[in-house]
Amino acid sequence: MQKRVIWSSIAEEKFFLTLNFWNERNLSTEYSNKIIDATEQAEKYLISFPNLGVIVQKTAKRQIRKYLVLDNYSLYYVVHHESIEILAFFDSRNNPMLQKF
Repeated sequence: MQKRVIWSSIAEEKFFLTLNFWNERNLSTEYSNKIIDATEQAEKYLISFPNLGVIVQKTAKRQIRKYLVLDNYSLYYVVHHESIEILAFFDSRNNPMLQKF
């Protein structure tokens, strides 16, 4: 069975804030569209290969993985039996220690 991708509300909010930032900064949707396309492609890769990302945090209950989108953005996610949960969309130029899951 193919897994489905589920975005947390925090990840979704950060994703759209990022897109809006670039739309306003560049007065164009061109770069935002690149982010959207790359993120959609990343979702397809993760559906096909859920363990593709690097494990960045491991506990007895879950493994949080990181997958790079474009050069500056990362998806932090957890693989479940039937789904892939995107926990965070993160600008990799920021301090990763600020990222809370």
